[in-house]
Amino acid sequence: IARAILGRPRLVLADEPTGNPDPRMAEAVMDLLAGLNASGSTVVVVTHDVAVAARTDRRLHMVDGALAELGGGAASPLRAGWNR
Repeated sequence: IARAILGRPRLVLADEPTGNPDPRMAEAVMDLLAGLNASGSTVVVVTHDVAVAARTDRRLHMVDGALAELGGGAASPLRAGWNR
């Protein structure tokens, strides 16, 4: 994580960043990513952890092989160009 954020990137892609750490360290990782986002970086987190997903501003998931956004209960498919 340190190498990934050293240059203050505009985009951070985090694949299961809380998958292996203990709960306390996982919370610290999410706090770090939230701080990066607050300072202007776009942070994309891939996770299976519902608690981690709940900390994000926007949640996407797969529906029948296509990305869909969660909002207002039912999933709504994204623009067709995003589904490829």
